[in-house]
Amino acid sequence: LKDYGLALNYFQEAIHTNPKFATPWEYKSLIEHLSGNHTQSLLTVEEGLNQVQDINLLKVKALCYDSLGNKEEALILYNELSKELTMDELIHFNTAKIYFTMGEYNEALKFVNIAVDINPNNIEYLKLKGLCHFALQEY
Repeated sequence: LKDYGLALNYFQEAIHTNPKFATPWEYKSLIEHLSGNHTQSLLTVEEGLNQVQDINLLKVKALCYDSLGNKEEALILYNELSKELTMDELIHFNTAKIYFTMGEYNEALKFVNIAVDINPNNIEYLKLKGLCHFALQEY
């Protein structure tokens, strides 16, 4: 999809039609996030969460916090989400990335290992796992 504006209009219309349906809120906020407008994406998520409680909106909220540099808030959400969505490899990987950037390599390794267990063929997960071992001087 190259026309983000058209997609945003579509999802805004869907939100207007049924504000209690979470999917348009999620997709609108993701498009805003992907287009680099992280602050607006977070505002959309918050507005959506005021209408409907949805775990996918919380995932986007954590992504927004991370992109805006609020690592602590992102970690709080990712840790909560990882308990409910135990097989969501991306949540575990994103959690690991934040811990790694914070220099908490043991915690990063714990979460990246979960992601690797779920999807052992993902090269990004394996790369981060290797970086964690290197940072911990476990090579």
